[in-house]
Amino acid sequence: KKAVAITDDYGNYILKFNVKEDEVKGYYYMEFELDNTKYVSGTINKINLPQIKKDTTITINNLVPRKAFIDLKVVNVDKMKDGDAFSTSVTYKCGIDGNSLAANGVSWNKTSTNTGYIEVAGDQTLFIKSTKTKNGVTSETNQVRNIAAGGKLEHIISF
Repeated sequence: KKAVAITDDYGNYILKFNVKEDEVKGYYYMEFELDNTKYVSGTINKINLPQIKKDTTITINNLVPRKAFIDLKVVNVDKMKDGDAFSTSVTYKCGIDGNSLAANGVSWNKTSTNTGYIEVAGDQTLFIKSTKTKNGVTSETNQVRNIAAGGKLEHIISF
């Protein structure tokens, strides 16, 4: 462990450390702890750093999504037959400069309950994809939503 830093209320931090001459050719990464009550679970908590040279400043913007929820309710689950299925996935940005995507989702069949709870990213655009297979025919719908961090959105879908 070379250094420790704590974020401010906005998630910003400055981490300074010195690298000795014999350490310059080493491999460095930054690892951080996340409060899973505030941030999306399963978020990657390690960043590989580029090759470090003496007197180097590294600036990395790493998007760690704050947590929000979608409460999915599927209407008419009781009308599903063998072979029918329904799934919803929610994709959002994360990682360095927000250039990575993560997704969480839930699936249903005729024996499922009609609700599902999805942990998603708050304060950013969410891409919601629902796929329905009914009587052997598959269809897809796409929606774009935004939920405040810490918030919950009820999303009702009809089978």
